[in-house]
Amino acid sequence: MKKILFALTLLLLCLPTAAKAEETTFPATVVEVQETFIRIENEVGKRFTIDRTVDVSGRQSVVAGNKVTVASIEHEDGNPQYIIIDFIRYPWMIGLIILFIISIILLNKKHGIISLLNIMLVGGIILYGIVPLILRGWSPVMVTTLGGSIAMLISIYLSYGINKKSHSAIISIAISLLLTGILSALAIQVASLTGFVSDEATFLVAIGYDHINIKGLLLAAIMIGALGVFDDLAISQASVVYELIEANPRIKKTALFHAALRVGQDHTSAMVNTLLFAYIGAAFPLVLLLSIGEAPFGSLTQILNHEVVATELVRTLIGTLVILLLMPVTTIIATTLLFKKQ
Repeated sequence: MKKILFALTLLLLCLPTAAKAEETTFPATVVEVQETFIRIENEVGKRFTIDRTVDVSGRQSVVAGNKVTVASIEHEDGNPQYIIIDFIRYPWMIGLIILFIISIILLNKKHGIISLLNIMLVGGIILYGIVPLILRGWSPVMVTTLGGSIAMLISIYLSYGINKKSHSAIISIAISLLLTGILSALAIQVASLTGFVSDEATFLVAIGYDHINIKGLLLAAIMIGALGVFDDLAISQASVVYELIEANPRIKKTALFHAALRVGQDHTSAMVNTLLFAYIGAAFPLVLLLSIGEAPFGSLTQILNHEVVATELVRTLIGTLVILLLMPVTTIIATTLLFKKQ
C-alpha cells in the first residue's frame, strides 16, 4: 500500500490546480473485471466503473469478489475518477492477531502473558513516545536511544525480574546500543547516505514533515532494528553464565568465562546466519534486481555505489559486528556480577 499511496500523492500533487478537488475513499466489492474496465459496487449497492487504462494504482490483479478500498477524485468538470488503492485485508489481520494471542497464552501460559504485556509496553513507548517526539522535530537518535533504553529496561525486568542476570543484560544492551549509534553515524556520514531510499521517507517530506532529520531517522531505524537482537543475545548469554554457576557452584572464574564464551560463539554463529536470511528475505526483490544485472546494478561498482544497497549493507554489517562484540562483553559483565567466590 505504501507504494500506491506514494504514487497517488505524487499524482495529486502534479495535477493542475484547476483539476484538483476533494478526494474521498470508500470500501467496495469488485463485481466485474474486463480488459479495459473494472466494475465495483459500494456498500449501498451503487455501482461504479474504473477505467483500467488510467488507473495508476497498479491493482491489475483484482478478480470478481475482491474487497477493495477505492479513492474517488472529484474534478471541477463534475466527472469523478475512481482508483483502487488497496485490498481490504484487515479482517484477516485481526483474525491472525487473535490466533497469535490465543496461541502464545495457551502454549506459554504465564510467560506468554508477560510477553504480551512486553509487546504492548514496548509498542506503546514507540507509538506514543518515540514517534510523536520525532514528528515534532526532536533528534531521532536522542529520542530512540532514550525510548529504546526505557523499553528494554521495562521489558527485561518484567520478564526476568530485578536481579544480577537482568542487570548484566541491560548493561550489555546499553553499551551495544551506544556502539551501534556511533558506528552507524560514522558509516552514514562516510558513505554519504541520505536516508531517502524508501517511499516512506519521501512521503513524509511530501506531506509536510520536511523538518524531520531523515538521516537521523535512518540511524534511529538501524538502532531500533538491532534492539530486539541485542535483547535476545544479551539475556541468553547472561542465562548461560547463571546456569553454569548453578550447575557447578565451585567452578573457577576463568573456566566459567571460557565455558560461557564457547556456548556464546555457537549462539552468535547461528544468529548471524539467521540475520543473513532475514535480511535477504526482507530485501528479496532487490536481490532479484542484483541478479538480473541491468543498470543501475550492472557491475559490482554500480551495485556497491547504489544507495539502496549501501544502506542495507550498513544496516546488516554494523548490526552483525555489534552482535559479535556483544557476546564477549555480556559474558565478561555477567561473569563479573554473577560469580561467587568459594
